Formats: sequence, structure tokens, C-alpha cells
Amino acid sequence: MEQEVAGGSITPEWASLPPDLVRLVADCVLSTSGVDDYMAMRAVCPSWRSAVAKPSPHAAIADPRFRPRQWVFINGADDDQGRPLFLNVSTGRFRRLRLPVLRDYIFVGASDGLLVLGDSEPPHAARLLNPLTGDILHFAAPIYPEAWVETAVAGTEPTIVFSLPPVCFSFYCPLKRGWEDAVYSADPTGQLRAMKFHDAASDDLGLFFLRSMAYAGNVYVLSSGGTLCKIVWTGSHWYGERILDTGRDDNGTLLEYAGKLLLVRKDSEITQVFSVDVERKVLEPIKNIGNSALFLSYSKWMVVDADKLPSIDGNCVYRADAGNQFDSVYVRYESYDLSDGKRKYVNCPQVPQDVCGAESGTIYEGPLSLAQVLLTPYPKVKAQVDRFHQT
Repeated sequence: MEQEVAGGSITPEWASLPPDLVRLVADCVLSTSGVDDYMAMRAVCPSWRSAVAKPSPHAAIADPRFRPRQWVFINGADDDQGRPLFLNVSTGRFRRLRLPVLRDYIFVGASDGLLVLGDSEPPHAARLLNPLTGDILHFAAPIYPEAWVETAVAGTEPTIVFSLPPVCFSFYCPLKRGWEDAVYSADPTGQLRAMKFHDAASDDLGLFFLRSMAYAGNVYVLSSGGTLCKIVWTGSHWYGERILDTGRDDNGTLLEYAGKLLLVRKDSEITQVFSVDVERKVLEPIKNIGNSALFLSYSKWMVVDADKLPSIDGNCVYRADAGNQFDSVYVRYESYDLSDGKRKYVNCPQVPQDVCGAESGTIYEGPLSLAQVLLTPYPKVKAQVDRFHQT
């Protein structure tokens, strides 16, 4: 911007701003806009780059301020140069990143903006990647290479929590897993440890955990028996503390919306959304989420601003369910309008290989809609492990 003065105009010399002022602005940007705009400030000019410090590799993972929690990895949308696609769920901005490192790792999941990876070589040690800074934190413990694994990151000295759903059976496992072992934790220097739970659910499936997620600095897990637990640190180990029983939740999903922990429950007719008050330990029904839209698929969820994305309707829950019909695999994409309870379906007989129940081979029937792209689940961990073993 030019400022008019007598006899001409003056172009502001942004590069000449005092370093202390640049750092002050950068700190404000980091706390309000996030790490992407903070890193963009470093690219403005050499003087800003020297004034705005790049986070250390450890801080880029451990410091919550540097976690790109508004950015979601879109699976299966790489371009012809192999650059993965990310979506900022708040602004609707799509961005491609040069992350060749992803080709050398097993993708397990994402939590709090961080990508959970596994080394390609046995025993497949776990890694945490910040996709916007490129920093990686190495773990001694291996990943848990079941077909489908839920992941969440706990604490500022990051611990990865792996939770295993009831559809999983042990293919390859660094621990001898029993039916009672469904959640494991690993810190950067330790090994995988089965997590203990207070007052375990009474039924046989109660210790299989459908969903896990990071919320307000903690990790919460939901069992197939409907028990919601909070993962807490006792001083010597991680421990699952019961919060409340929500009723049997074979189709329950946990996610975060507007600073609240939500439980989304689906049955054959309706989809219900509840706010979880973890202090009072109660569920509160929610009928309206405004211009937001919830996207739920296996191992992945997101909340987007529908006003920022074309063809996406607000106050709706989008989800993908796999099944079989006439000996062919299909995925049923649906949207459920919370305002009137109306449900819309789109059936796709041929689907990507990594949808639960699909055979190998990535096949699409024509171009996917934006909703279908956002619902594409993360790849199967076990299939990736097998591919690396074959090379």
C-alpha cells in the first residue's frame, strides 16, 4: 500500500520493521491464525525470516501452538507430482504440499493436525510428522499394524494412543494381543503398552474402542459398549478413566465442534448429535450446528464451514458406509439434514480399495463429488505394511 505525501508517494518498507515488532506480530499470528500463516511470515523477506524463529523439531510436534489442527489430509487426492492435498476446514482453502517423505512411510492416521506414520522397515517404528513444518518426531515403539487403527496424540510430550475397533483381528502384532487388549500407548522412548481401564465395561465387546480423539489437550475413547473414557497420566502410566456410559454405540463417533466434544450416533432411521459435558458427565442434544457440516468415515472425521465449500450443505451430517450387494462392493454416501431429518443417498458400486470391505484395486465410477472426496477414508495400515514387505 502506498501513502500519498506532498510531491509523490512512499512505499512502506516492510523489511525495515524492527525485529522485536516483527516477532510480536508473529506471536499474535501464531495464536490467532495458526502455524501456516506464521510460517508464511518467514517467507516474506530475509529480515523477517531471521526475526521469526523456525520452531525446533521437537517444538513443532510438542508445542500445541505449532500443530496445524485446522488442516486435514485428503486421502487419494495426490496430483501427478505426488503432492498430497490438504484442506483448511475453517477457511475452505485447499493446499498441496511437497512431502516426498510420505512415500517412505506407512500412513496410520492423523490427530491434532499431526500425521501418525510408521517406518517402512520392521518393526515399523512410529513417527509423528508436522506437515506444515516438515518436522518429524521419532518413536522407539512400533505402530500397531492392524487393517484399521484409530490414533490420537496425548500430551505435550507426545504419546500416541492406538485404539482397535471390534472388526479387527490380529494379523501382525508386536505384542500378543488378547480380546481384552484394545488400546495401546507409546511415548517417544518407550514401547507399546496395553492401557488399563477403570471399571471395564461388563459385556465382552466393551473393551473394543470404536473411536478415539484428542480434545482440549486430552484423549477420549469411546467403546462399542458405549463407555466414554478419558486418557489421563497417573505419573507413571496412562490410564483410562470412565467418564460416562452413553448407551451401546456401535455407530458412535467422537469429534470436536466449536470447542465442544460431540458424540454423533446413528441408527437405521435417525442421526443424533450430542454435546458431551465431561465435567458434569452428561449428554446434551444438539439440533442445529449452523453453517457447519460434519463428515464421518471410518478412521477419519472433520467439521467444515459449508459456506466456504461448494455443493456442501450446512447443518448436515455426511457419512460413508460400506457394504455388499449382489456380490459387489459398494459404498453408500449419505447426508442427513439435522433440521428436518431428511436423508439423501448416493450408491457407488465400485469404490476405492481402502474403504472397509472393498477388494484391492482403486476403481471409480466417474469423477467423485466433493462430499465423496472428503469422505474417502485413510488407507488400511495392514495393506501398506504388506506392500512394503513385498518390495
